[in-house]
Amino acid sequence: MKINNFDKSDLSGSFVYFIFTKELLYIGETQKIAFVRWVSHLYTNGTLRQKIRQFGDPQFDYLERLHFLSINCDDLRENFHEIRWKTITQAVEHSLHVLLQTTQTQLLEAYYEKYEPTVNEYIIISDTTRTAPRNINLREQEFADRYAEDIVSHICNYL
Repeated sequence: MKINNFDKSDLSGSFVYFIFTKELLYIGETQKIAFVRWVSHLYTNGTLRQKIRQFGDPQFDYLERLHFLSINCDDLRENFHEIRWKTITQAVEHSLHVLLQTTQTQLLEAYYEKYEPTVNEYIIISDTTRTAPRNINLREQEFADRYAEDIVSHICNYL
């Protein structure tokens, strides 16, 4: 038995999250605890289900193989003013997309070898074309890039 306890302060924050299902990977961000966002992805017209229909194998039941992973980006909230939290979280999400599209080795070795050993290349089915910040300064972008690298490193160590 596992009991999780949350209070009101735990329900908001800056989060990036990963949804793994077979060879498909969805990366997102939210300003509320990740499970709130995950629920909306699972609705029939939710973004995740739409992307699975678009990119997945119609013969495979991806919803039976979901793995969720959430990262609380509390350091982000300590380093930036409140009005920048969402923008910086979106920048971190975008940096994760870029990093994990250009180099798959770390995640393949940490996650896929353990949970999906038949997968030797994953497909990122989310995108940041509409949500990547356009008005971000160099310091914020450098923070987002370093933070994305730290997230991948921590995830790989966690897994």
